[in-house]
Amino acid sequence: MDSSDPETNKSVDEMAHFAASVLSSATSSSVEISSARSVLVEVKRVSYRLATDEDVKAQYQRLAQACASRKMAVG
Repeated sequence: MDSSDPETNKSVDEMAHFAASVLSSATSSSVEISSARSVLVEVKRVSYRLATDEDVKAQYQRLAQACASRKMAVG
């Protein structure tokens, strides 16, 4: 993971908010929905101290890549 990437410097709350917005969007792909769910699972695990912020960032990076891939395919 590239620590200079602004996407990876978001807080856990910001990543959770983005994941929730992907889930609520009517245009999200199944890959994006699956990735968003994974982000939220990791956020929940962090709240129980079963995961770290780095675990959330790893899932968030997958979600960001899924969203970017779809934008490149569409645009």
